[in-house]
Amino acid sequence: MEKELWKWILQQLSDERLKGLCEELRVQVRGFRRGGNIPHHLRPLMIAEVLKQKNFTNLTTKTSVTFHEKLEKKYSFIDMDENALVGIEDIPPSLVLHKLLSVRAIEKATSLYNKYTSQWEPEELKKIEHERSGRLEAYLRELEQEKETKQTTVSKKEVNEEEQLDKKWKNLQKKLDKKIKSLQQELDRVQQEFSQYRQAHQEETKKENEELHRLKTENGQLQKDLTTQQRMLEKEKIEWKNEQTALHEKVGVLQKEKSSLHAAILQLESCLPPKRKVALLGNPRNRTVFRDCPCEVRVVERKGLPDFQPAKGEEVWGLLYKLDNRLIQEVEGRLGITVRRIPTFEQFKIAIEEEKASYETPKVGS
Repeated sequence: MEKELWKWILQQLSDERLKGLCEELRVQVRGFRRGGNIPHHLRPLMIAEVLKQKNFTNLTTKTSVTFHEKLEKKYSFIDMDENALVGIEDIPPSLVLHKLLSVRAIEKATSLYNKYTSQWEPEELKKIEHERSGRLEAYLRELEQEKETKQTTVSKKEVNEEEQLDKKWKNLQKKLDKKIKSLQQELDRVQQEFSQYRQAHQEETKKENEELHRLKTENGQLQKDLTTQQRMLEKEKIEWKNEQTALHEKVGVLQKEKSSLHAAILQLESCLPPKRKVALLGNPRNRTVFRDCPCEVRVVERKGLPDFQPAKGEEVWGLLYKLDNRLIQEVEGRLGITVRRIPTFEQFKIAIEEEKASYETPKVGS
């Protein structure tokens, strides 16, 4: 019965509201494009698609009706009986039923729907739906006008408040000017005192300079001692430079030894075969299998198969335990290549071990 209620509610929706609901629930109907108008013959198909179980669950759990706060306070839909609900004249029947269903009052919604259909013929009920929808729209427009009127009143109040603030600002400015004048007088007094202090300080500085000259004369012997110490430091500096030269020579010897070792390492690496490049179709997830792997492995996820292109010299392996053989065949057909198929994870580990053994075997003649 719940689906029958929803079907009747959906039939009352305007094209615009039905289209919005389908887009919200991501319902797809052949022949209808998102953003376009609904052809008359597609309305029944769209309603039927919404009522399918895969979409019906979203319809009952993700759609709800919330009226203006004044209407919510005016009507207590859950607590009202069927006669009172039928008597609501400023909300259409479809929205009353939707409100009850959105709070899962299915039994009450069913009883109310039976009340509607027993009291009025379909055409009469359709007329009542239209009239009450008009009353609801008119009521909402009236509330919007009230809101705009209140905003105008608030704007006038803000203008009055600005005038009062301007008056307060002018009074404050006068007080600040008076305060600035007082501070300027205080500054003049401080500058005069500072001038007197500076003169006294200059006289004190003269006495201190005379005392400093006396101390310099007495410290002549200290200067001689300082010269002796400087000579000793110069001697130690020469000895340090000699040690530094010896260290540089030793570093040069070590650099030559390092170059020889580097050449020996390069010679050893030349004995190893170059790493093979492998494009792996399918992600094995268990990355431990790549530990010490001698191959350069590039993992290609399932979603990347349509755009996959092998690099130059790159072998292509396919994990059958991760991908359907059909997907691998599509890659072979599109690129004209042969993919090495690996059925199980164990065989994939064996293939890696074989590559390790092949890489670790020295070149012939090395």
